[in-house]
Amino acid sequence: MIWWLLVIYQVKHFVADYPLQGTYMLGKFKKEGWILPLLSHALVHGMFTFAIAMFYLGLRESIMLAVFDTAVHFAVDRIKASPELLGRFKALTKKDF
Repeated sequence: MIWWLLVIYQVKHFVADYPLQGTYMLGKFKKEGWILPLLSHALVHGMFTFAIAMFYLGLRESIMLAVFDTAVHFAVDRIKASPELLGRFKALTKKDF
């Protein structure tokens, strides 16, 4: 079962990071006004985590895991997207952010 969860969460991460991350969410790379785009992106990850966890855990544990995933994803993506921190990554689009 643990291997299936690994595969499911990897697919979840790919889907949330690429097909579902629209132009608005790429605003996380901006120097100003990045909070709401980044929060919406992190919440997509959290919602998927909640939905998957509900098959294996109870409601309380699923909510806690989803909140944890959202918070960690928000922090890590902010660090990756911010040149002032450790960020050296750029948006994968023609538009400059």
